[in-house]
Amino acid sequence: MRAGAMVTVITALLLALVAVPVSGVVRKRPTILSKQTRAPSHKNTKQTESKDVFTSSASVFELLQMEKLFATQLRDFVAQQRKSLERVENAAAVLESHKVPLTDLDLEPQDGFLGISRVSDALSVFKAADEPRQHLQAWLDTRKSFLPDETDLKGAASSILRLQRTYKASVSLGVCGQTHLLFVCLFVWFVHCMFGSLAGRKSKMLCHCRCTVLDKINNANRTNTHRFSSTKQLLPDANAKLLKMVGVQAYRQEDFYLAFQWLHAAYDKGGEAARKDFELLDHLAFASFKVGDYPMALEASRPLLQSDDRRFRRRINANMVFYEQALHGDTNPPTLDSPNYNSDNLLQHNAAVMEDFRRLCRGEPKVVPIPRADESCEYLFDPEYPLDRIAVEHVLSERQDAKVFRDFLSPVEADGIVQFGKDKLARAVAFTGSAQTAADFRISATAWLHWDATDVVERVHRRIARATGLDIFTAEQLQLSNYGVGGHYEPHMDWGRNKGDTVGNDRLATFMLYLSDVKAGGSTVFPRLGVAVKPSKGDAIYWVNLLEDGEGDTQTLHAGCPVLAGSKWVANKWFHLVGSHKRQCHDAPTSPAHF
Repeated sequence: MRAGAMVTVITALLLALVAVPVSGVVRKRPTILSKQTRAPSHKNTKQTESKDVFTSSASVFELLQMEKLFATQLRDFVAQQRKSLERVENAAAVLESHKVPLTDLDLEPQDGFLGISRVSDALSVFKAADEPRQHLQAWLDTRKSFLPDETDLKGAASSILRLQRTYKASVSLGVCGQTHLLFVCLFVWFVHCMFGSLAGRKSKMLCHCRCTVLDKINNANRTNTHRFSSTKQLLPDANAKLLKMVGVQAYRQEDFYLAFQWLHAAYDKGGEAARKDFELLDHLAFASFKVGDYPMALEASRPLLQSDDRRFRRRINANMVFYEQALHGDTNPPTLDSPNYNSDNLLQHNAAVMEDFRRLCRGEPKVVPIPRADESCEYLFDPEYPLDRIAVEHVLSERQDAKVFRDFLSPVEADGIVQFGKDKLARAVAFTGSAQTAADFRISATAWLHWDATDVVERVHRRIARATGLDIFTAEQLQLSNYGVGGHYEPHMDWGRNKGDTVGNDRLATFMLYLSDVKAGGSTVFPRLGVAVKPSKGDAIYWVNLLEDGEGDTQTLHAGCPVLAGSKWVANKWFHLVGSHKRQCHDAPTSPAHF
């Protein structure tokens, strides 16, 4: 009894300690809300193996084509299920219609036989009822490579966020984006700021559409990309559930500005159901606080007090006290991390490089003197080329080893390479320390093609050899790459040796073939040179990666901009130092170059 009483007392003390309010703790540390205890946590989020559908436009297109077939299969499944359920219902009716004898002494000769027959028939009907599901599952099993999973959804959501950051595309305007409400929001904002200042407060109360208003103002001086401007949406047809998914993904990346926009859009679109979605409200409340929208933080928090979880309610109560203090200027505003988000900068470049990269992607080049094509153009004549001649343009006057070959491939040749290699695509990998692994700084799908894989591939290789004067037999195989919407490659160098290491068989030069036009985005950019090359089907770009002493040239830092719309197909040929011999430059750059 004593031991039992002691356990009871200890349990009561522990419960009392757990029930102690935490508002005092918040007041002691007014500028900090611990993400572990105050904000929604994702530490225990289950990660599933990715099918990598989102990495390739070819896979996404196959998925979209399969949708119609899947719908037909589901319709057939429903029809078969109805018939199966009718048979099951009839079997149940037969079993129910049978009269059971009072005792075993009343059994007739046929009772046992008929009873066994009825139950056997019912079992057969029941087992057959599962056949439509098995048939549908077998159909799906043959298409596993096209079926997305939760990780694909997260990858696609990250791609949307990447597009938003790179191209400054907006989420949604909703009612706040209407012109006649724009001035109302600005007026409300002005009144709150004025009266807050007169009252001696640091009022942060803004109209809930203020982010849209600020976007509208900021976008006035931006260069719009493709069809996405301040009056359009990235996901115009998404429901509240999907908007919330993107917002939660931005939250996980600690990009609270974008998290607020997407979560608020989900909140507006979700209606009454959104007011009962505790996950949405919890994330929206904290994201609102982080961007300084304290009224929204309080509004999203109030329904959370209806939760049955006492510890959850205590956290929300403590947060609301803090939001009230922030609203009345009794605490310092929250601080946000640098916008150089790790999720878009896994290779850890400095902020200046990333800003130059994004600016070039948006078509806002650095101030670098780039000579006109007619001042830096020569011609390549190829006896096997189906067209007349190939124009060769130097990217920069001071970099004669960086060239763009216009119409290097015919459309038929470009399509032939894509069609041959598209079924061989797999998630792109990169060298990360000690092995080749899938990496989020490179979102695409690739395939390797031998130099004589087809007549077209062999003919193009001979043309590359003539154009560069380099040995294709010591080079790497041709790498076919496909980028879907949001697909990209962060700034990187093609040479892999660290400065000061012994000169080895590094990548001397890169030759990239553009196999498709890209509707928007997808440029190849060189942040340190201030150069952006827009993909154009049939063109090619060539540059030398190493200096004359064999050291890597850091100026060749380059990147693949995220694809904003359409599909990007390229093929890369990397030439190695050992076995390659560069041709001598022509004395007269204006004369035709014969290879």
